[in-house]
Amino acid sequence: MQQVSYSLKYYTLLLSLFSAAVVFIVILYLSCKQEAVLVSLSLYKSKFKEEPTLWHRLNSNDTAENDTLVWHIAHYEDRDFPYGGPAIVMMIFHYYNKTLPSLWLKTCNDEYCDCLPPQWVPHGKLVNKIRREVKYFFNAVFVIQPNTTSVYDTVDAYNDSSCTDSGLIIEDMPVYYETKEKKIEFAVCLYKAIIAKDTSLLDVASWIEINRAIGVEHITMYDQDIGPDIMRLLKNYEKEGFVKLIGWKIYNPDFRIAYNGQLATANDCFYRYLRRAKYVLFIDLDELIIPHSTTTLGDMITSLSKFKNISQYRFYNSFWHESQISLVYNDTKKLPIHFRRLERTKNPPETKRYKNIIRMEAAVRIGIHHVYHMKKGYKRYQVPEHIGLMHHYRTPDYAKDEKQLTEKIMSRYFNTVMKRLTQMTDSY
Repeated sequence: MQQVSYSLKYYTLLLSLFSAAVVFIVILYLSCKQEAVLVSLSLYKSKFKEEPTLWHRLNSNDTAENDTLVWHIAHYEDRDFPYGGPAIVMMIFHYYNKTLPSLWLKTCNDEYCDCLPPQWVPHGKLVNKIRREVKYFFNAVFVIQPNTTSVYDTVDAYNDSSCTDSGLIIEDMPVYYETKEKKIEFAVCLYKAIIAKDTSLLDVASWIEINRAIGVEHITMYDQDIGPDIMRLLKNYEKEGFVKLIGWKIYNPDFRIAYNGQLATANDCFYRYLRRAKYVLFIDLDELIIPHSTTTLGDMITSLSKFKNISQYRFYNSFWHESQISLVYNDTKKLPIHFRRLERTKNPPETKRYKNIIRMEAAVRIGIHHVYHMKKGYKRYQVPEHIGLMHHYRTPDYAKDEKQLTEKIMSRYFNTVMKRLTQMTDSY
């Protein structure tokens, strides 16, 4: 009987050891598999932090108008079709009549480092407030070697082709590549960085809430010189998770380089949403893209689904003017601009002021009113006026004599937006 007991204990011990071995092998396999997954990703970042230095000057002895400015982060382009392989993209302002700067990028993987030259991709000339040409905006594109399977979270920039220590000009530049953020359908990129004197607290809050009402899930905005009240408002939206506010501070606020470098803000924002949002609206604070045949962006895009392979949904511009009537109150000053301007240009004649909803997976390079480069096989679609329209809340002199019509389409959002505005602005 005692011998049987010993035998049972012996077999029980063997079974326990065998089970432990199986568990160990499974854990080891899963660990290796997970490691393989991480290595196969070109870059993985669990959390990205903005740098305190927003702009790097390559020529520190130059004047503000003559130096070369480099945005403090680079972006990772993981799609092959734009540049023939994965690439790191830097954003640069450069004086228009100077030789392009000497710039190489050092990238490293687990085995070795490489010193890469840039492909210079110009986006257009930038001008200051007196319309004198000052700078061009470029993307400096560094195509990564095909056999690279991983890239560090940061890269170093050099002014020599060997990437020697003596040529180091920017150290540990963060590379933005966020894969863990919640996927969304519609987002907004604000083209122009915000300047306090150009904005009204009530109108900013209304602009945000109307975008929410039509189906936008997240907004990215840039701070050039925001006043304290609007800053508090936007910080509250940030806490909610609906707005991302990014410091911009390009030069002095009075040195308005192409509306505060809007080509750069647009492209920085483009890469931030590249893997996160399906569609992005690129608009200014005095603009809204409003569905007219439906009430939401999602329903509007669905109604256009018969048109295949669309990369750019382009919307006609209409100017909205001050009118003698408003949607409710007698005192129109208590209303945001979107509910007190009910008269607009009748048949939008504008061919230069289009704004767009971009299908992110098919776009490569964007401008102010166009997609400069899109995926092969994709095209632009001009949205009919009765389907959707860009509402432009300003009145240039040349538009004052155009035919006007009164339209109360914004009334559909009035109750929802005004309720939210009361909650958000009561303490200001």
